[in-house]
Amino acid sequence: MAQKVVVNGVKLLIQLRIKNGQPYAPYSVSNWSSEMKWGNLDNIEPSERLLYWALIFVLGPYFDEPIDHWLKKILKRGGGVGGDPGWEIEQVDGSAGEECFRVWADPDVSGIEPSEWEYSGDVVRRAVRDSLQALSAAHPEKLSEVNRVISKYGL
Repeated sequence: MAQKVVVNGVKLLIQLRIKNGQPYAPYSVSNWSSEMKWGNLDNIEPSERLLYWALIFVLGPYFDEPIDHWLKKILKRGGGVGGDPGWEIEQVDGSAGEECFRVWADPDVSGIEPSEWEYSGDVVRRAVRDSLQALSAAHPEKLSEVNRVISKYGL
């Protein structure tokens, strides 16, 4: 049975299960992102829109591959990946040797300027976690996989 609910202003379709004759949600919505940060850039800080835009493709629901298929290539030391429609994320060393990520997207496709930005490791990891949580809200059947990925990468 599916139930439409609104959590912190976000419309969700939650698949309810029956237990002892009563409907229940087999997962908690309390830890979901209050803003849809996967597939929607409306509530994203302007300076982070480029990052979240690229993450839409990195964490796309290509369910024939694990959710971390591209993510594992980005989060390893010196890692990076890019793809269509014109985006790249790569790990780089910051000026003080700290973990940073360079993100680029074709502005003709993304509509976002500047088309290249460098983000701290903390900002990227938070954005990945928020995006994964929003993805699991849109695709509740992926919640356990999302939780494993968050745990695996310490997000």
